[in-house]
Amino acid sequence: MQLRTAVTLNFITLILLQLLFLIVTNIEILGGVMKFLVPKTQLGVIMAVLLLVAAIAGYFLLPKSSRISMADITLRDGVAYELKTNRPVSGIVTFDYSDQWGWYGTTEYLDGLQHGLSQTWYSNGQLLEEEGYQNGKRFGWTRKYYPNGERRFEARYYNGLRHGPLREFSYEGHIRLEEQYDLGQPVGLKMQWGVDGEVLSSELIAPIETGRAWALAMIDDELEAFAFSRDNQD
Repeated sequence: MQLRTAVTLNFITLILLQLLFLIVTNIEILGGVMKFLVPKTQLGVIMAVLLLVAAIAGYFLLPKSSRISMADITLRDGVAYELKTNRPVSGIVTFDYSDQWGWYGTTEYLDGLQHGLSQTWYSNGQLLEEEGYQNGKRFGWTRKYYPNGERRFEARYYNGLRHGPLREFSYEGHIRLEEQYDLGQPVGLKMQWGVDGEVLSSELIAPIETGRAWALAMIDDELEAFAFSRDNQD
């Protein structure tokens, strides 16, 4: 909210300056019937004051820097605040754990909540993870990568809940697992593959309200389906 207020105030100031410029450039109207009465010296003072107001507003309402270290923020009730100014974080937060765990990254914040893209890299610059956030909750795709650049994991989220496909991959890039989610609940077909691409298991998960699920299995070299109850399942 602070960011939007400051941007709006600066925009209004720029509009006022532009209007003032139009008045000065059109100093005579209808053949000189009306004349602008403010001397040029006073005009310069007015413009300087307006620019000063915009600068002061930007200083107090906008973060001093668009980038801030994770070490310079604190969390209270799930909201991130700057340590020195005690205001909600808006901008890009950086973190560097190269010495401890071998990775570093950035994440975007708005009004103290993660909002935008979060990215993490291995110490060699290879992308490790990227995920989207909206108002502090995961939103859109989350993807993780092996050090060789191959995908390791990907899933889609909506309002913090898994919603859509989820896939896991081997180090060589072969798919190992695929399943579907509906607002946090597993649904549809869940499949697993071996290192050679062979199907290890395949399970058809019914909607949660039915309490039933279907499993597919190889029996006597034929793929057969059978139903079972999901009640009392861990």
